[in-house]
Amino acid sequence: MADKNIACGNFALAFSGSDWVYGTGNAGVAGYSSGYKVAILRFDVPSIPGAAKLLNVGMVVSKVATTGATVRWALCKSDANREKYLDTTAEVADENQIASGTFLFNDLTNVLGLRTFQIPCKGLRKGTWYLILWASELKGIYMRSITPGYGNSFEEYAISATFTGGGVWIQTADGPKAFGVYDGTRKRLTLHAEYIKTGSGSGNIPAN
Repeated sequence: MADKNIACGNFALAFSGSDWVYGTGNAGVAGYSSGYKVAILRFDVPSIPGAAKLLNVGMVVSKVATTGATVRWALCKSDANREKYLDTTAEVADENQIASGTFLFNDLTNVLGLRTFQIPCKGLRKGTWYLILWASELKGIYMRSITPGYGNSFEEYAISATFTGGGVWIQTADGPKAFGVYDGTRKRLTLHAEYIKTGSGSGNIPAN
């Protein structure tokens, strides 16, 4: 079964110091800088024709005060509990999380640059998602706006989901049929054009 990527879109940023208002022109700090700062990167995931495996995240950032910083992240299906991420450097208990961890930013400078990370994301499905970033230590990062403004950089935010395509043969009343396997809010089998029945009706399914 081959891994494939599908692009996510409709990016927007919100920051704790700006009343959590989402927009493409917002820029700010995630982590710590003269106080605890929380940032949320919101994005939409299209229908994923397979089992979600990884989320590939690219963020345009620069340093705040130090050249290195570790920032906590949580991938959430809702930002309803965003206030919990303020005033802490610890992990946060949030029923909306499906994954969490830390990002290490090394060699940060005053020049904006793209940093990429991979997040395990079993349970990811079609819909709107929230990547919440908060302090892991008394350091932080500057996050450029989705739409470049002051401090323009040619590099852009980018998120894609990696999924594993798969297929199985099901014996039906009409003989063996090829089905694709999908994994979202529930597991289901559905007809999938990528997988075709061979002339012999064997279980060999050609991969794209």
